[in-house]
This record gives sequence, C-alpha cells and structure tokens, in this order.
Amino acid sequence: MPKIIIIKDKNGDIGEFDKDLLDDIDADQYLSAEDITCHVILTVDAVNLRFIRDMKKDDLIGLHMSIGLWIRNTFGLWQEDYPWTNEGKIDNTEHPDNYSFSIIEAIWDTLQHDKSILPPPTSEPFVVQ
Repeated sequence: MPKIIIIKDKNGDIGEFDKDLLDDIDADQYLSAEDITCHVILTVDAVNLRFIRDMKKDDLIGLHMSIGLWIRNTFGLWQEDYPWTNEGKIDNTEHPDNYSFSIIEAIWDTLQHDKSILPPPTSEPFVVQ
C-alpha cells in the first residue's frame, strides 16, 4: 500500500500525495501551484527547508535565481502551453517568474504553520571551544 502524505498550511490541507509517485513527476504533467508546493516540500532536504522557513518573508525574493529557477525549469513553467502561466507582461501574476515566487511563498507559509513537516535536527550544532 503506498504511503500517503498530507501537508497542511494555515488554512488546512493543501495536498495529499503518494510519495512513491513523486519521483516520476515531469514537466509535462502541468502540476498546479499546490502540487508543486507539496512536491518541493517532500523532495528538498531538511537543511534547505529550514533555511527557507527561517527567512523573513520579505527576503524570499533572494531565492528567485536559486529555488525559483529550479521550480521554473523543473516544472516547465516557461512552456508555451503550461495552463497556469503566461509569459506576457512581467507584472502579470501568471508570469512564470511571479508564479514561481507565489510557490516559494506558499512553501514558506506552509513551513511556518505546520511544524511537523521538518523533523528536529539529528545532532547538536558544531561548537568550537
């Protein structure tokens, strides 16, 4: 029986996924922002998720050329026929840059409101005496 993962944000459940199927996701599947958010949370390592979680919301724009770029390329947001994006005017919320940023914000929001997503660190931080 596949393992089902449910991720919650401040408003309740945003996704329910078969973790075994996540490895097979490709850009041709045209995932929604909610699906991409859950996929990223389930596949990005805990160190990077903690980094995102601990950022100030106003600083998330600094992720545009790192995880934002990865999201745009991995999930095909620049593809002409991607149903939720439109590469027209940059101020359009459907522009791939803006769409990927809304996903980054959703990741951050989810990590703020569901503390059970990240396990506690496995060891104490390294201390120099």
